[in-house]
Amino acid sequence: MMLKNNRSLILICFIIFVLLVYVPILETFSDGVDFTIAGNFLGVPHPPSYPAFTLLVNLSKYFPFGCHVFRTNLLSLIISSLFLFFVVKVFKGSFFEKVMFFLILLTSKTFFLNAMIGEVYILNLFIIFLLYRFLFEEDIRFFFLSGFLSGLGMGIHHTVIFMTLFLVIYYICLKRYFKIINWSLWLFFFILGFSVYIYLPIRGNLNPLWNWGAPKNFLLFLNSFFRHDFSSKGIFRSFDTLIEQIKCFNPVYEFGYINGFFVIVCFLFYVFFKRNDLYKFIVVLIYFIGTIIVVGDDDLTFSERMETYAVFFLPAYFFMLYSVCDFIRDIKNPKSKYVSIVIVFVGVLLHVYENNIKDSNSYQKLVFPHDYGRFNLSMLPLDSVLIVQGGEKDFPIIYQQSVCRFREDIKIVKLTFLGKFWNLKESLMLGSAYITFSETPYDKFNVLKSTILYQKEVLKKRVFTNIYDEQKLPIMDWQYNGIFKELGPGSKLDKEYFLRLRGKGGDDGFLNNF
Repeated sequence: MMLKNNRSLILICFIIFVLLVYVPILETFSDGVDFTIAGNFLGVPHPPSYPAFTLLVNLSKYFPFGCHVFRTNLLSLIISSLFLFFVVKVFKGSFFEKVMFFLILLTSKTFFLNAMIGEVYILNLFIIFLLYRFLFEEDIRFFFLSGFLSGLGMGIHHTVIFMTLFLVIYYICLKRYFKIINWSLWLFFFILGFSVYIYLPIRGNLNPLWNWGAPKNFLLFLNSFFRHDFSSKGIFRSFDTLIEQIKCFNPVYEFGYINGFFVIVCFLFYVFFKRNDLYKFIVVLIYFIGTIIVVGDDDLTFSERMETYAVFFLPAYFFMLYSVCDFIRDIKNPKSKYVSIVIVFVGVLLHVYENNIKDSNSYQKLVFPHDYGRFNLSMLPLDSVLIVQGGEKDFPIIYQQSVCRFREDIKIVKLTFLGKFWNLKESLMLGSAYITFSETPYDKFNVLKSTILYQKEVLKKRVFTNIYDEQKLPIMDWQYNGIFKELGPGSKLDKEYFLRLRGKGGDDGFLNNF
C-alpha cells in the first residue's frame, strides 16, 4: 500500500535504523567516543574542535536511558533519520521512486556507517543539503538563513565552506540580493553562526575533563582551528600519489557492484542530457576536487585512503545519487523506469548481503569496543604505564579510565598530546626532555624516548604499548608480552644526563613554576 503521508517515512527511517544498528549503536571505535567524552562533559575534542556538534552532543546526556556512548550514537541516529525524511520529502517523485532513493542512500556504505555512530558527517551533509536547497528559494529570509547556517556549519565540519563559496558565487553571478545592505546582513548572520567558536576559549580555560589543544588564548585557538597538531605534508604530491587518491572516489565501493556501476552510467547520462540542471554536478565536482586538495600529500596505503577519504567524498556521493534519482524519475518510458527500479532493488539486496551478512563474523562486528578497552586495561599490572597513539582505536580505553573510572592506577600516555606546546606542563611531568638528546635532532621520537626512560628508570614503572608499528616507536628493547609490547631491561638511562637535559642543573623543581 502506498504511503500518502510523507511524515510516516520518518518513523520508517527510525525503525529501520534501530533494527539494523541496535547492537553496533551500543559501542564504537571511532571519533564518536572523543565527541562523547567532550560533549557530555563540555570539553574540547580533537581539532578543529567542532564546538557546534560538541554542544549538540551535550544535549544527548538528557536522554533518560543508556550510557554516554549510546546516547551520543542515538543522537546521530535521530539526525540521520530526520535527514532521510527531509531528503525523501523534498525529492519530487512517486512512492516507488522515493523508496528507491531512500534505500540506496540508507545502504550507502559511508552514510550507513556514520549514521549509527556519534560522528559529524551526516549532520554536516544535512547542512550542505539545506544550503543547496536555499539556492532556489525566492524568499530573502532564506538568503540570510544561509549565512547563519554557513557560519554555524563551520562549527560542525569545515568542509561546509565549499558549499558556502558555491552559494556566494551563485548569488553574485545571478545578481540576486545584490545590495550592500543585504550582503552586510548576510555577513552579520555568518559571524553570528560562527560565534559558536567562542565556546573553545571559554571551556579551554576551565580545564575540563577532555581538553584537546587547550585553546585558552588566541594562539592556541588558531592552533586548534587550523589543525596544526596534525602534521601535513602539504598539497603538493607525486603524480602517482595523486592518481591513487583520485581512484579513491569510488561509487562502486560506496553503493555496491550493481548500484555503483548503475549510478556511474546514469550520472553520465544526467550530465549529458540535463545540461540545464547542472547544479548538482557542480557540487559533486566541488566536493571531489576540494577533498583531493584538502587531504594533501600522504603516505597512506590505498585501503587506508579508501576508508579515510570516503567521509569527505560523502557530499559528492550524495549529490551524485540525487542526480541519478532525478534522471530515473524523468524517464518517460514506463518499462525503462521500472527496469531501473528493479535493478536498484537487486543492487540494494546484494550490497546489504555483502556488507552486513557475508561479513557478519568480522572482528569489529563481534567485539564491543568498550569491552575491548576494559579488557586491555585489565591485562596490565598494577601501577604500570601504557603508551597509546591516542586515536580512534584508543578512545574506548581512554573512555573506560576517564569516564568509567576503571583502572585509574594506570598512567596512559597519549602520543597525540605528548610534547605539544599546549601540553607542556603535563609532558614535562611525564618525563619529556625539552632539550633533545645530543646524538639526534629534536623530534617526537626523542620526546617519547625520554618519557619512556623517565617512567621506567626514574619512577620504576613497567612500560607497555599497544603500538605495533616499529616506525612509530624509538628503537629500544621492546619485547612482546601478551597483547602488548613491554620495554625490556636492555634500555638503560643515565640519570644525571637525563636530569641535566630536563631541568636547570638537574633540578626538577622548576615544574612548580608552571
